[in-house]
Amino acid sequence: MALLLLEQMADRAVAADEINYNAAISACERSGLWTWALELLRRMPDERLTPNKVSYNAVLSVCEKGRHPWLALGLLREMAEVRLFADEISYSAAMSACEKNRQWKQALGLLQEMPCLRLLPDQVSYGAAISACEKRGRWQESLGVLSSMSRARVEPDATSFNAAISACDKTGRWQMALHLLMGMSEVAVLLTSMAYNAAIAVCARHEQWLLAFSLLRQMQEASAAADTTSCQCVITACDKVGHFELTTSLLDELEASLLFSR
Repeated sequence: MALLLLEQMADRAVAADEINYNAAISACERSGLWTWALELLRRMPDERLTPNKVSYNAVLSVCEKGRHPWLALGLLREMAEVRLFADEISYSAAMSACEKNRQWKQALGLLQEMPCLRLLPDQVSYGAAISACEKRGRWQESLGVLSSMSRARVEPDATSFNAAISACDKTGRWQMALHLLMGMSEVAVLLTSMAYNAAIAVCARHEQWLLAFSLLRQMQEASAAADTTSCQCVITACDKVGHFELTTSLLDELEASLLFSR
């Protein structure tokens, strides 16, 4: 609708202003039309209009959805060149674009750049950086960002912990995964099924069947409901070390829970 309005204004020789263009760019952003959003941004100077922060942030947001980190990074640099100061929204969108495309170095670089510009990273910014590191198995960097959240007095949330635990899972750091899981309860973060499953999986892969079984029982007692993934990981761990009675018991338990859920 906003794009159609712009075309109708042009057909009637009615000059569009920044508000009209920003509305059209935002409409493209909501629809994920990144090429159209960028085209409108580029068209503004031709119409003697100056793109503002709203214009750039809308295009940055659609870059995030479309997983175009290099375009997002270029737009950030462009904002600096035209002396248009990026804000937390600008950086969070660019970092999320990097995260979705596994560009962990770029995501970390943007996170470190923010304080230099007197911008305060929030849970979204930190979470994007941790998740970008997790996708590449950079567990040390994930933990480093998680620690920096506390130093910056930003409370880590479940998403941040889940990503860090997953990074440890991917690299076989089962001790650290357990440490993070316990850390979640210490800072009153809700222990999620995702966090439990990642910790159970890494314990199971390293034949820590007793720990995996203990986590499963802890999970069942907590608000996070055990699922098929949780049980199967523990069953595999027990089966590997020859605990067939426990394996059979868990299989019966899993079958009963699946029948109950139908």
